[in-house]
Amino acid sequence: MKGVFQEFCQRYKKYTKSELSSEDATALYETFVCNYESIRLYMRSNKMKNEKDISRIAQLWDGDFIMQYFSNDAMIAKELGITLKEVQENFGRGVRLHFAVKNISDPMEALRRVKKHLDETLSDEEIMRELGLSFEEVQENFGRGVKLHFAVGNISDPMGALRRVKKHLDETLSDEEIMKELGITLEEVQENFGRGVKLRFAVNNISDPMEGLKRVKKHLDETLSDEAIMRELGLSFEEVQENFGRGVKLHFAVGNISDPMEGLKRVKKHLDETLSDEAIMRELGITLEEVQENFGRSVKLHFAVNNISDPMDGCRRWRQGKISTPWTYKH
Repeated sequence: MKGVFQEFCQRYKKYTKSELSSEDATALYETFVCNYESIRLYMRSNKMKNEKDISRIAQLWDGDFIMQYFSNDAMIAKELGITLKEVQENFGRGVRLHFAVKNISDPMEALRRVKKHLDETLSDEEIMRELGLSFEEVQENFGRGVKLHFAVGNISDPMGALRRVKKHLDETLSDEEIMKELGITLEEVQENFGRGVKLRFAVNNISDPMEGLKRVKKHLDETLSDEAIMRELGLSFEEVQENFGRGVKLHFAVGNISDPMEGLKRVKKHLDETLSDEAIMRELGITLEEVQENFGRSVKLHFAVNNISDPMDGCRRWRQGKISTPWTYKH
């Protein structure tokens, strides 16, 4: 911690030894540590991705503003003239940290610009006019998540980013182009690279979305082949077929593109341990009969894949009627 603080002082030259007495330096360091730990607390993280950025915030902001900015949703709502629900939906911890680092001198002004983009620059009507789309096409391709992504990440020109996405969807990632680039049939394109997958890479790999699709294809052909899964997870061919079909493979080839096999390993651990009959009985306080009636292999697989960070919580919420699934819970 002290090293990070000292490096900051040297790099940004806010203070020099001649300007600070030893008492002042000690007080400044103690304030810095308090601010630094406050940011970690409010961000609910034990480890920041970039300690130097956090050290800058801890040095330049006072403790009260750190608390208000990171933890007071009501203050954000009042400043932006929006509801608490809108704050939680659009201006969560990740967005706030992004602008705390990128707009360190005035992060609230950046949040105001994002709100203006969401309200005006990227309104459905504006997108329809600028991109020549119907209302249905805007709803299908440029929902709240995409708008927020570019209002934050392309704050200087979010509409320009949407134009690039549309061009990718229309041209770069057309079925014909994918067939040619990946050497696959139209049926394979439609089976593996539908609108959702195309949109994901057009948005998140905007500089080269086709490269993202090539990585997915390589994962499907090699990384996640039945043989590779059998070898890596110690499963039989029948077990692979039963638990890791095309849909599951595609889910992790796209969503865990950097290491899809690791995703499958987590699923297997969930199926073997986290969601064993005994664990479900204990965690949910139900009988073996109720487990067997409601939590068959398909249900367990559903939560192991789609609630991979906490599949038991998914099971619990389903039993409580808080989320819907293709199945009906039998109490």
